Amino acid sequence: MKVRHFVFLIGGAALLAGGAKADSIDLAAIAAPAHRLVEAINRGDKTPPAHVFTKDAVVLDDFAPYHWSGKSNGKLWYGELVGTTPEAQSAFSDLHAALSVEAPQFARVTGESGYYVLPALFLFNDSGKRIRQTGQWVINVKKVKDEWLIDGHAFAITSETEIEAK
Repeated sequence: MKVRHFVFLIGGAALLAGGAKADSIDLAAIAAPAHRLVEAINRGDKTPPAHVFTKDAVVLDDFAPYHWSGKSNGKLWYGELVGTTPEAQSAFSDLHAALSVEAPQFARVTGESGYYVLPALFLFNDSGKRIRQTGQWVINVKKVKDEWLIDGHAFAITSETEIEAK
């Protein structure tokens, strides 16, 4: 079974280290496209939401082809994630994924560009087993007109263990 990975982004105060001062970064604004993306994934929407990716964003993830870039990259990655056929979409639903992230460990905004790192926990089913995966979700954002959009994101797995099934 092809396992697909995504991150569930929740709101909250951010811990900033080494970047701009907390009061000078509008974390809700830079995280807004990630929230829209996660909500769509959690609903199992067949198409990605609007106003998430820049037109030439780059996506790196842990499933083939591992790298998406160029026009329509976000849409192509999203389709690979949730499935483009009823069978693939059903397989995605069968993962029974439960994901969460903590507040950003690091955030920085310089002008019209930003970067932040989110510790992530991903629980999902794979071949009859419940898997616990931890990782870091790195998100680059870019201000386009008056809104922040994801210009690139990558999910890096830091551990993966089998846990007792619920």
